[in-house]
Amino acid sequence: MMSSDVRKDHAPENMATVRHIILNVLQNTKKKFKDMSIRRLQKKAGS
Repeated sequence: MMSSDVRKDHAPENMATVRHIILNVLQNTKKKFKDMSIRRLQKKAGS
């Protein structure tokens, strides 16, 4: 059975840090796009 690389070694901590940084960037971007929610900004960034 194959396991996800995100669940090995220090990867969970690293991914949590990356997610936290991205959330901070989106919160700073929200100042420019006041009518958009963080969730909507996440979806827009992914497309």
